[in-house]
Amino acid sequence: MNQFIGIPYDKGGRSYEGADCWGLVWLFYRDQLGIDLPEFAEASQLESSKALARFVDANIPTINAKPVLQPERGDLVVMKFRGSPVHIGFWYDHRVFHTLKGHDSVAEHAGSPRIATRIQGYYRVR
Repeated sequence: MNQFIGIPYDKGGRSYEGADCWGLVWLFYRDQLGIDLPEFAEASQLESSKALARFVDANIPTINAKPVLQPERGDLVVMKFRGSPVHIGFWYDHRVFHTLKGHDSVAEHAGSPRIATRIQGYYRVR
């Protein structure tokens, strides 16, 4: 799983040389689970958090992701900032792998206050 830590943030990126939050999820699903998720490149063009929140809400169902109460390895973790669900990562052994603008990708313990208070929900791709 170390290959998903330290990837530089790149808005719209979908590679190990650079990825945004969805790009990191996309890489994990492709390379670890053998699932081809849509790239959603258009999401990287959205500037406002409200527009991104609407995009997340509208597109979670398009990938056949269903909400779950208890996450399992590989489940999507939707996080909110300023009250809106605008960020995504994936769950792996009680850690959330994600990346933010200005930061390389990390794996943070899901119970840390920085992550736990922002989790909006968990979703399993079927």
